[in-house]
Amino acid sequence: MHDAIDRKRFSSPRLQIRGFTLVELAIVLTVIGLLVGAVMVGRGIIRASELRSVMTETSSYVAAVNTFRLKYHSLPGDMINATDFWGAADANPATCLTIDKTGMTQTCNGNGDGKLNIGPGRAEIFYLWQHLANAGVIGGNYSGRVGPHGPHNPAYGLFVVPGYNVPGSKLKVGAAYSFRERGLNNSENDWFYGEYGTILMLGMAMNSNNLPRGPLLAPEEMYKIDLKIDDGLPGQGSLVTRTNRNPDTPFCTESAPGLADDTIGTNLDAVYRLSDKELRCVLIYRNFFE
Repeated sequence: MHDAIDRKRFSSPRLQIRGFTLVELAIVLTVIGLLVGAVMVGRGIIRASELRSVMTETSSYVAAVNTFRLKYHSLPGDMINATDFWGAADANPATCLTIDKTGMTQTCNGNGDGKLNIGPGRAEIFYLWQHLANAGVIGGNYSGRVGPHGPHNPAYGLFVVPGYNVPGSKLKVGAAYSFRERGLNNSENDWFYGEYGTILMLGMAMNSNNLPRGPLLAPEEMYKIDLKIDDGLPGQGSLVTRTNRNPDTPFCTESAPGLADDTIGTNLDAVYRLSDKELRCVLIYRNFFE
């Protein structure tokens, strides 16, 4: 008797599981769509803020260098009497170059020629950040030397290490700023032709190079920054990038409409490849100290 009642109870139509109606499905899909849209909008806002930080960071370095030069009458990194102010990490310049100066103010002198040099016996592009920090015009604590396995053991790379010998960037972990004397380019097709003087490059740090030349920005992002502070052209003005002949960042640029897609150093009418949404570009401020 009880078994019959139980079977009747659990077979009642009112207790059977039913599917969603079309109206209910529509409501669920609408809610999901709104959530996805909110996430995408949020990501866009975050990325826009990150891109604005590029201009803020760069402006802070311009101000820091100018403040340093007014105070010490010298270019940071190139300063010939830096050890008079902060002490010598080592009296021998060749040894001073190799010392990790993180956590100390003792430093090395530059050669005072008005340029930032890198090479045998000299690492002025890395002294620069330590000098700026010693002067209190930027935050951070920098080693004032090449990264592990730098030019003293070039088979292993790691010249630029963000947070160690150069500043990083809010854009991405591994992104770095680095100065370098570039001078005039009228022969290398992976750089647009023109006078570069001292450059400040922002890109991803890569092994075996003293510039962070790895791709960091999508062409459209690079274009928006360029248009806001310069002329919107990748090969002209004070803000530029590299040509498609550069193997580290191909497809950032293309020739102007109606011309061949490839760009070389002489193609100063090149434009950004706005249809490409991948990270393709590095950011280069040239003639930084003019």
